[in-house]
Amino acid sequence: MQPALISLIVSAGLLALIVQLFNKERTRGTRFLEDKRTRFDAAIERLYKVCERLSQPFRRDIMRHSLHYFFHQVLRSFKQFLRAVDTRLDALLRTNKALARKVTKEQSSSHLKEVAVHKAESALSPEEQKKQKERAIGTRL
Repeated sequence: MQPALISLIVSAGLLALIVQLFNKERTRGTRFLEDKRTRFDAAIERLYKVCERLSQPFRRDIMRHSLHYFFHQVLRSFKQFLRAVDTRLDALLRTNKALARKVTKEQSSSHLKEVAVHKAESALSPEEQKKQKERAIGTRL
């Protein structure tokens, strides 16, 4: 049998015995083992008072603890939100840096190509170069 089932059966049996005991006492008009049960009741009452005295600070500070826990949860959620935002911003920055490098590389290579094309288009023919050279030499003399 399962331990839970065994404890349920034992508890039900003990409850039935206690109910029978109280019914017998009621019909008799007196308690069984009066002296021992009175001492036991006094011990239980002392234990109850000690527990109540020890639990007083917890009951007094329960509101403060509850508010502390609530603010702790709010701040923890806010921290997780900021961490998610930070992660997404880092990803965007990495993507932006990669795109900026790519665009810069394309622009510099295309600029150099434009310079080469312009140089080829505006280049002097060999005859014009010869005339330019003669003119430059003639102006130095």
